[in-house]
Amino acid sequence: MKKNHPSRVKAAEELHEHHQLPDVAELLGDLNETRKSEAYGDVEAPELNAEDVVTAIQDYVSEVEKL
Repeated sequence: MKKNHPSRVKAAEELHEHHQLPDVAELLGDLNETRKSEAYGDVEAPELNAEDVVTAIQDYVSEVEKL
């Protein structure tokens, strides 16, 4: 498996579609845009709430553990 952002989004979409895991594709995109904003300053970072991000990640990990 490739280790780049588009391949991770695709994997997240497939896991959501085929295994009913939470849909985190948009979150992955927002996190990537935030990374690029901080690293390069060439894009505007999306507005993210840290607590919401942590909750989404915790929920996702919990669902993955159930597989």
